[in-house]
Amino acid sequence: MDDFKTATAKKQYALLKKMSDKECRKALRSISKEQLADVLGVAKAAYADAKNLNELVKDSVKRRGIRHAVGSLFQISVQVIEKTFLDSDKIYDKMGEKWWNKHAKSTEYKAVYCNAKN
Repeated sequence: MDDFKTATAKKQYALLKKMSDKECRKALRSISKEQLADVLGVAKAAYADAKNLNELVKDSVKRRGIRHAVGSLFQISVQVIEKTFLDSDKIYDKMGEKWWNKHAKSTEYKAVYCNAKN
């Protein structure tokens, strides 16, 4: 665990990827909040890279008109899904504040933001 504490954020991230969830939680409790910020930043960057590649591949599938494909490891299928959204501003304007307050529901949650230092 001491090797983990003294490793760079990139090395810590690489080590964490190989650990079980239980081992990860234990390792993350052992480092400083500053180190935790750096590890989160590295993880966020890796996630962004993976997400970008994922979107590029999905766009390629859509552009090529692929509806179904089976590879040696994975299969893909494309479905057309319709979504309906409500315009909350228009509802508020039409129904009024009293109706809105009676029917609107709010949920509290904790958001964790991580940005590169300037």
